[in-house]
Amino acid sequence: MNAAVDANHVGRTITGKGFDERERQILQGLYDGTISYLDDQIKSFYRFLEAEGELENTVFIVLADHGDLFGEWNLWGHQGRIHNRLCHVPLLIRYPWGDGHREDGVTELRQLFDHLTRLGKGVDPDQDPYMKPQGEALTEYYGLDTQVSITPWEEYSDATRSEWGSYQASLVRDNWRLLEDVSTGPALYDVVADPSEERNVVENNEDVRTEMRERIVSLVGHPEENHKRYRGAEGDESFGLDQKTVEHLEELGYM
Repeated sequence: MNAAVDANHVGRTITGKGFDERERQILQGLYDGTISYLDDQIKSFYRFLEAEGELENTVFIVLADHGDLFGEWNLWGHQGRIHNRLCHVPLLIRYPWGDGHREDGVTELRQLFDHLTRLGKGVDPDQDPYMKPQGEALTEYYGLDTQVSITPWEEYSDATRSEWGSYQASLVRDNWRLLEDVSTGPALYDVVADPSEERNVVENNEDVRTEMRERIVSLVGHPEENHKRYRGAEGDESFGLDQKTVEHLEELGYM
């Protein structure tokens, strides 16, 4: 597999496929079109619930699991690196009570499960800490083989495995996002001043990096140790999972 960057192409996927500017415009147009179509479907579903009188008993949620890259960091799709445009996603929650408002702080989608469970028990959402902005959000990435299942991991070249197979942890706090990548090293971005994340400013902000890295370690452990534990000394990629769980993930296409 050739993972080299072709100067005649705009970005590449992790399979090495590149796209020229005309192809980029077409694909981004198709992407935008699918979003527009989905918006219409959500609107139709909302109007249906409204007409049936169900909205008064419904917590209506709209969210995305991830974004996609269209040439940012010379990449396409949503594999390979944790980018702000991949992990910064919409989250809209419409409750059948109270007035709507916007929260500007950072929270995590993983909080939704506990939040909805607590709502089912009668907890006032305004008093529930789970979906209140936490001030920070963590994202982990365990390598391309956790997202791409159509090609066996062993069929990728050593260079590609080295580039795309590393553990990464990303922490967002205030205007900063720190990316700890075991293969390429740390990167710090000011996502307010530089939302496209074109400037790594870690060298001038080592104190910010140190504090945020310590927070990552407190939440998920040392990135380097996570990488070794996931890859395993003998190439074991089961990440310490029992055989039943591994088989279940294989059936779902995740391993």
